Amino acid sequence: MTISRTEIANPLLDPLTLKSLGGLFVIAETLVSGLHHGRHASPDRGISTEFYDYRAYASGDDLRHVDWKHYGRTDRLYVRRYRHFADLTVHLVVDASASMSFASVEPNTAMPSKWDVARWLAAATAYLTSRQADRIALSLAGGTGPMIDESSTTSDSACVVAPGRSWDHLKRIVSLLEHTTPAGTLHERPHLAASGMTIPTRQKMIILGDFLDDPQQLLDTVNLYRLRENEVTLAQILTDDELDPSFGGIARIEDTESHTKRHVNVDAVQQRYRTQLRNHIESIHTVAHTLGARHCLIRTSEPPLQALRRVLGLELHATLNIP
Repeated sequence: MTISRTEIANPLLDPLTLKSLGGLFVIAETLVSGLHHGRHASPDRGISTEFYDYRAYASGDDLRHVDWKHYGRTDRLYVRRYRHFADLTVHLVVDASASMSFASVEPNTAMPSKWDVARWLAAATAYLTSRQADRIALSLAGGTGPMIDESSTTSDSACVVAPGRSWDHLKRIVSLLEHTTPAGTLHERPHLAASGMTIPTRQKMIILGDFLDDPQQLLDTVNLYRLRENEVTLAQILTDDELDPSFGGIARIEDTESHTKRHVNVDAVQQRYRTQLRNHIESIHTVAHTLGARHCLIRTSEPPLQALRRVLGLELHATLNIP
């Protein structure tokens, strides 16, 4: 079953959607860091209820944490250490450039656009993160519209919402996604590469976009995030018409970002297009895997909950599914 543009985008988090998300959680696949107590394992060791390991006693250690039974058996002083649990920060980076507005070559289509799918996935992930009392941050790459979030910092090309966990914070993020219209080009998205220089370590980064530009900037960004021990997921969102074009003849092709127009014999270039697109997607997938990141291909026609499960890493046997 697929879902129409109206159902997926108006509003983003209607009661039926919230009910369908009931059994899903956002989890950290790697260790996280933070000053707040939470459910996710941290590399920092502290005092809690879960024993972690021993270490040799050092001058100044609190004697209350010495394992005296162990001392009685070995005649050596050891301090018990406990695993510290921290909250998770999920940072959503969403491509809101003009190319994300594409839905289909058919006019007046009921299919959702790439932007519709991206912002629904972002809003659903933000809701799940907030529901479990973890923190959520948002970076919009491109886009236009009223920047209604008072806690955000904006420029001509970016809107960055700092991490937060309250329901009011969630409402601001969802409102920002609802009221943003895709606009701009790749060259107006420098923060995609730069944001990795300012974020803390060990966050869960989810980047949603079509990734149809030169992949080097994207992969450089992934490498930067991974060097700072972040868990990275690339959710590449494409339409059926982009993945498996079924039209032919002479067509006028327009670049939605540069507005360059060209008449093309679709039948003559279709096979070359398919080959180049497949190579492009597989290249991103392979390099992402090499860097320790996850990459998943999302069709705008697939059921939203299925797409969400794959973005969150809950589908054990997900495949690229390139035609």
